[in-house]
Amino acid sequence: MADKRVIFKYEFAESYNPVYANGAQGGLTPQGEIALNFFLERLPVPRRETFPINDAGEIGDRLVVEPSDDAEAVFVRYVSMGVVMTVDTARRLKDLIERQVKAFEQLQSKATEQQVH
Repeated sequence: MADKRVIFKYEFAESYNPVYANGAQGGLTPQGEIALNFFLERLPVPRRETFPINDAGEIGDRLVVEPSDDAEAVFVRYVSMGVVMTVDTARRLKDLIERQVKAFEQLQSKATEQQVH
C-alpha cells in the first residue's frame, strides 16, 4: 500500500501585496480567538516644515517644523493589517516561526564560522 499524501496548492488573490511590519499588537477576542494587528512603527511625518532660501537659491537648514520637535516622544504605529486565528492555528504559526528563526540562526552561524576560518 502506498503512503498517503496530500498536496496543497497556493493561489494568490490579485490584490495580494505583502507588507513590512516591525511589530504587532494583539489579544484575545470575545470568541476566544487570537487577534494580531501588524504595524510599522516610525517617527511621525511633520505636517509642515519651513526652510530659508539663500541668495544662490539653495535651501538652508530647517527653521520650523510643525508640530514641534520639542513635543514629547511621539511615534506612529501604522497598522497595515490584522489577522484573527484560533489558538490551534496560533500554535502552528508559533512553530513555523520558531523553525524559521532556527534555520536563520544556523545559516548565520555557518557564515560566521566561514569568516573566522
